[in-house]
Amino acid sequence: MAQVPTLRLLKPEDFDTKDQALVTKLAFPLNIFMQQVISAFTNSIDFNNLNMQVNTFTVTVNATGQPNVPLRFQNNLSTKLYGMICINATNTSGDSTFPVAQPFISWTQTANTITVNNITGLGIPPNQTQSDAYSLTVLLIGQNIPNNS
Repeated sequence: MAQVPTLRLLKPEDFDTKDQALVTKLAFPLNIFMQQVISAFTNSIDFNNLNMQVNTFTVTVNATGQPNVPLRFQNNLSTKLYGMICINATNTSGDSTFPVAQPFISWTQTANTITVNNITGLGIPPNQTQSDAYSLTVLLIGQNIPNNS
C-alpha cells in the first residue's frame, strides 16, 4: 500500500485570483476532511472501526458438530455477513477438556438472522455423545453488500 501523504492544506492564495473566492468556500470543509482521513490512516484505525460485530453464545454440539439446541442470532451489521471467526472458546462445563482444533462455524443468513448449522473443533469427550458446553466468542465480519439485498 502506498504511504499516506502528509497533510497539505488548500490555501486560496495558492490559486489564481479569479478562483480564490471559490477555493475559500471549499477549503475549510475539504481541509477538515483531509485532516480526518489522513489522521485515520496514520495508525488511528483500530478494531472498533471495522465493519464487524462480536457475539458470545454457549453451545454444545453432537458428534457431527450440529448444535444440540438451534442457535440463531441477529446480524446487527449494516451489511451482509461475510464470515465468522471464533476468537475465544471457553469450556463452561468445568471440565479440563479443550477444543481439539480451532472452532470453525458454518452458518446461513436469512434476512438479518444468522443460523449456526455446524461447529467443528469442539470434540466429544470419551463416553459422551455430545461436546461439553462451550462459551464461544465470535467475530462477525461484514461484506460490502447492503443487508437488505
